[in-house]
Amino acid sequence: MRLNDATRAAAAGHRAAVFKAIRRGGTQTNSQLANQLAYLTTQSTHIVDSSGFLDGNMRLGSQDVKDLTERFAKRWSAEFKPKLGQTTHLLMSFPIGTRGEDVRDIASDVAERFFQTDEGHFDYIIAVHEDRDLDLSRFCSAPGARLSHLPFKSQGAFPA
Repeated sequence: MRLNDATRAAAAGHRAAVFKAIRRGGTQTNSQLANQLAYLTTQSTHIVDSSGFLDGNMRLGSQDVKDLTERFAKRWSAEFKPKLGQTTHLLMSFPIGTRGEDVRDIASDVAERFFQTDEGHFDYIIAVHEDRDLDLSRFCSAPGARLSHLPFKSQGAFPA
């Protein structure tokens, strides 16, 4: 199923899907990053890893979180101290009843389109959560993916 078809099917007859940055969701320290990754990945139902190492896992254990924290943090620049953090935390929310597999596939397509470009390659992890009234996909992107560089609205990134 193509991205647009899956998005339309997920939203048919329901409220719209939402994609937003979590205000103050970036992390500045290894400890903050480890806490965020543990929160995102220890209660998930699907994991997508831009490197492919953790793809297919439902959730991550403490050693995986530690290794992922080290992988993300080692790419941080000591001279670069972004105000919003070394990482960006994004949230996608889909209508109730959207299958976790569809959420995973849509989130993967979006992440690849925006974080794996000719202009830059940003490491990311996607954790799909199905434990709420909404089906959620959360991204943690590092190091320093800048939302201002992503062509969300201005360049028609999400065609109707």
